[in-house]
Amino acid sequence: MFLAMKRYLFGLFALVGIMCTGCSSDDNDTPSPPVEPMAPEVPIEFSASELQAARETENFSYAFFKAVNSNAQQGNVLVSPMNAQLLLAMVANIADENGREEIVRTLGCRDLNALNSLCSKYMKAFPKADGKVKMALANSVWHHNAFDINPMFEQRLDESFGADVFKFDFSADPQAVVDAINKWCAGNTDNIIDRIIDQYSQDMVALLANAMLFKGQWSKPFDAADTRNATFHGSRGNTTVSMMHTNISKSPYIEGDGYSALNLNFGNGEVYCTWLVLPDEGTDMDAFVGSFDGTYLQLAQSQRMEVELALPRFKFATGEIDLINVLGSMGINSIFTPGKLDLFTTPCTGKIFVSQKASIEFNEKGAEAGAVTWAGIYDTTAPSDGKVSMSFDRPFLFFINERQSGACLMAGKITDP
Repeated sequence: MFLAMKRYLFGLFALVGIMCTGCSSDDNDTPSPPVEPMAPEVPIEFSASELQAARETENFSYAFFKAVNSNAQQGNVLVSPMNAQLLLAMVANIADENGREEIVRTLGCRDLNALNSLCSKYMKAFPKADGKVKMALANSVWHHNAFDINPMFEQRLDESFGADVFKFDFSADPQAVVDAINKWCAGNTDNIIDRIIDQYSQDMVALLANAMLFKGQWSKPFDAADTRNATFHGSRGNTTVSMMHTNISKSPYIEGDGYSALNLNFGNGEVYCTWLVLPDEGTDMDAFVGSFDGTYLQLAQSQRMEVELALPRFKFATGEIDLINVLGSMGINSIFTPGKLDLFTTPCTGKIFVSQKASIEFNEKGAEAGAVTWAGIYDTTAPSDGKVSMSFDRPFLFFINERQSGACLMAGKITDP
């Protein structure tokens, strides 16, 4: 009955991991560095239309993760659904009617104005929501000075996306353009993503980018003294990993159909959290990803359990993920047809390419994540008592999200830490 009821309930999915650097102490007289004061917290307040838009876009997060996974080779997978959502929302504002409709429909939101308002709330509110979590979002547009940005789009960039607009003579000093774009990415992700392009393409006339950074401590950090070597049964065979251990009382826990899931908090425990999803032994991981519905992961449907947790430390980064086929499989095709974007005041027969890079690390103190999604435009013309043990010593999923909106910041599949 419990599992059947879950399938009819709409809930939280997705999420974000983030890492905090910690202080160490030495047995000497050297003064300890001052502790950085906690940033002031500003609670997130969504309007009714923004909250509705947030609920409508929740399904996009897992659908995007699933689409990237189905296009990927075997192994670890990492994406930032919210990073992609913000970039696509910007593109929707310059797409023709068909392209705009495809993006809005794929994101799940029925109203572009509400979507723009939601993106504005993400940009302004998320970085201030938890003083113990460093969270940053930034948008930018880079364009050739031979073209002028559409004034209506430039206004939208300022009002909804807080985007910086940079005008360059792309042909005069191509390397300066490349260096400036990469420096912007590095600066807005604390060097987690320090490069997205290596050289300037002669037909590129614009680039739109969204950068995201998360650094946060676990609400209850792991004790490094309890970390020890263990065997991880990965897709490429058994390997030795550093396995963190802790006991957690009254942790939100779900035992679902073919999996178990655990919720862990970051920072003050009120804003950011992560769901760790462990499929049953012997599960085909890609088949599981294809059939699993992340909206089943909701606190209202969890039990409060005492959990003996074993979780591997891991760190990995993706290369450039080409999102054209991914987005096409989700129903976004029109924007990739040349001449469909109203970016400039004069016609541009531009074609567009969309890509993403991401990085994630989980350790005893917390988690750290960064992502950049960019679009290059080219001119062609109920609680219960109990106790469980969970050892993530085989492939598993993780999702990092903001609780109130359900916004999915990062989603990943770990097959080989």
